[in-house]
Amino acid sequence: MTAILAVHEVATAKDKAQEINRPGAIFGGSLLGGALGGAAVATLCGPGAPVCAFVLIAAGGLAGASLAEKGNELYQQELREFMKWQIR
Repeated sequence: MTAILAVHEVATAKDKAQEINRPGAIFGGSLLGGALGGAAVATLCGPGAPVCAFVLIAAGGLAGASLAEKGNELYQQELREFMKWQIR
């Protein structure tokens, strides 16, 4: 479902290159955050705590996606500013 929504957003965007970058950054950040949350499961939850594991992985994925989205927005702002410089 997420991939379908991302394809729709790219298809309807005015600046397709910028819009392709946004979901890619969010997906990547979510995967990285989920992986880091999964790595923390063994040390924080122990072997028999499935609810704790789910919460940590979901929280890691959410945090990673949020940070990646903010980082991508900052990058896109800087890129737009850089394009205005007209350096040759």
